Amino acid sequence: MYLRPTTLDEALHALAECRGTILSGGTDFFPALGDRPVTNPVVDISAVAELKGIRKTSDSIQIGGRTAWGELIAASLPRGFDGLKSAAREIGGVQIQNVATVAGNLCNASPAADSVPAFMALEARVNLSSLSGTRCLPLTDFVTGNRKTARRPEEILTSVEIPRRLENSLSAFLKLGARRYLVISIAMVAANLLVNQSGRIEEALIAVGACSVKAQRLLNLEVELRGLALQPGGVSTPQRLQSVRYQRPDAHLKHLATGQGFFSRLARRNGFDDALLTTADGVISESSVANIGFFDGSGVVWPAAPFLHGITMQLLERKLVELGVPSRRAQVRLHDISSFEGAFLSNARGVAAVSQVDDMSLPMQARRMETITDAYASVQWDII
Repeated sequence: MYLRPTTLDEALHALAECRGTILSGGTDFFPALGDRPVTNPVVDISAVAELKGIRKTSDSIQIGGRTAWGELIAASLPRGFDGLKSAAREIGGVQIQNVATVAGNLCNASPAADSVPAFMALEARVNLSSLSGTRCLPLTDFVTGNRKTARRPEEILTSVEIPRRLENSLSAFLKLGARRYLVISIAMVAANLLVNQSGRIEEALIAVGACSVKAQRLLNLEVELRGLALQPGGVSTPQRLQSVRYQRPDAHLKHLATGQGFFSRLARRNGFDDALLTTADGVISESSVANIGFFDGSGVVWPAAPFLHGITMQLLERKLVELGVPSRRAQVRLHDISSFEGAFLSNARGVAAVSQVDDMSLPMQARRMETITDAYASVQWDII
C-alpha cells in the first residue's frame, strides 16, 4: 500500500489507518532497503506543504519537519543557530541536503546524527501530531536510544521548536571524523552560550554525539561554566600537563630552548596539552610556555624555582594584592599537588585552569578561576 496525502489531516488519517512507514526525503529509507522490495505500507508526506518552512512566534522559532537541510542552511537565522547550520553542512553532500529533512534525521535517531547534539544545545522540543492531538517533548526525551525514539506509530513529527531566548547566543558545532568531508562522526560537540554584558556566561548548553547510544547534554559541565568570564578568543580550555624532568638554561630569560620545545611536542603526542617542567627531584618550575600557580585555600602559590617571571604573572601578582588575595612563592613538588585546591597557567594568551597533571585530576573550581580571570580582565591597557 502506497499513500501520498497532500495535507496534514490526510496524512494523519492515512497513518492511523495503515500504521505505515513515513516517507519524505527518503535518504535513509531507500538505502536501508538495499535490494529488498518495499513490503510494508508507505505514507509519503513529501507533498504536505504545511510541514515545510521556518516560522517565528513570540517565544519560539519553529522549523517544519519537512524542511530540508539545504533550506535551513540558506535561511536567515540569528547567530544562535550558527552551530545548527554548521551541523547541517555535515549531513551528506549538497544533493542529500537538498532533500533530506529535519524530521527524518531526528526520527532516524542514529547515535552519529549530526543534527541531534546541535538541536539539544538549542534546548529543542519536538511536536508530535496524531488524530488524538499534538504533544510536545524535549528532544532529550524524544531520542531514547540507538535508532529508537518516543514517536508512536500513528504520530508525525510536524515541527521542532527552539526557544527565542537562545536566538542570540554564541553557537558552535565541531565534528571529528576519519576524513574531512562526507564521513560518519567519530565524535561531535555542540555548544550555545548566553553571555551577559560583563562578558560572563549566564547559561551554557553543551551536547555531544556519537559518544554513546544517544546524544546527550553535559549537565555538570554546563553548571561549571556558569559565571565564568570569556577570554578574548573564547573560554580557556582546561589544560592537561605531563611532568618532565627538565630545566631551561638561564630560565629567567625568555627564549625557546630546544629541550622545552621537544618535551612540549612529546607531551602533546602523549595526549596532553603541554609539558610541566620540574627539577631532577620533582620541584615544579613552569610549563614549556607559561607560569603555573596553585590555589591553597586562601590565595595563590607560585613555585619557588628557576622560571621566567612572565609579564602576565607579574600583572596578576599586582592585581591580586589590590584585590586582597594573598600571593606568595613556595617550593612545590609533584607530590604536593594533591594538597592544593586547583591550579592555573598564565602567559600572553591569558589564563587557563589546569585539569590534570600526569594521571592526577585536579579540581576546577569556577569561583577560584573567577578570581584569576577577574584580576586578568581588570588590567588596564597601556596607551601607545
